[in-house]
Amino acid sequence: MTIIEINKKLWPFPEKWDELSPGQCIAVMQVLCCGYNTAQARLQFIRILSGCGWWHYIRQSSRRGGMQKIEEQLYLCDFLFAHPQRTINPLPVYDYLIGPDDDFNNLLMGEFAYAQDYYEKYQENSQDMEALNSLCATLYRPAMRMETKYGAAGAFIPDDFRQPFTEAGMKFRKKQVAKWPFHIRELIFFWYSGCLKKLTADNADVFSGGDGEPALHGIVSIMRNVAKEGTYGDFNKVEQLYVKMLMVELRESKAEAAKMDKQ
Repeated sequence: MTIIEINKKLWPFPEKWDELSPGQCIAVMQVLCCGYNTAQARLQFIRILSGCGWWHYIRQSSRRGGMQKIEEQLYLCDFLFAHPQRTINPLPVYDYLIGPDDDFNNLLMGEFAYAQDYYEKYQENSQDMEALNSLCATLYRPAMRMETKYGAAGAFIPDDFRQPFTEAGMKFRKKQVAKWPFHIRELIFFWYSGCLKKLTADNADVFSGGDGEPALHGIVSIMRNVAKEGTYGDFNKVEQLYVKMLMVELRESKAEAAKMDKQ
């Protein structure tokens, strides 16, 4: 966060995506989806991120040199035009459906494989609303029943409140997701993209051939290789592993293999 001065008042101003509030994320994405040019979008962004009303800017611009001061602050919004780096889920709950935890913390390998497939399809063709709706319907699911949340002894399980992922459930929810505003679905896509970028950066050896070249295998191939080793059981059990836990295991395996090669 930084501080800017508008109309003789100081306002906190975010400097990166993870510092935006959920409301600011929604408002920013709405502007990005409206087709504004850069100058128009900057004016909208500085109001959204500062949190002050237009009348503060009107009074500021009426002062001598006030408009110049506003123009000098517009560059602070430029990070919003870059590839989103947000890993904090801006929409933990939407339309009675629960989304994943921040930074893929409770994402399982099974749903990750489906989500990644839809993500790549939409990334290749931004007109493919079917892929975008499927991605959102994969990630956002109804809450579990109370008896599922609480074990037999009443122990609370806070890892994930969402119902387990099923392809049939995802297809059913797509009708609900299709009615969501486009900027909401796009915000989920950008959040997923930010988390994926951080995941691949933190696990570069897993997602590449080890020499910086792109990996020739996808998520399902990674899961199959782990299942073949048998450390965590068969393919069905690998599907139930947390993505981050499996990434730690694969990093350790690659590090051990590298040590063996040096010996």
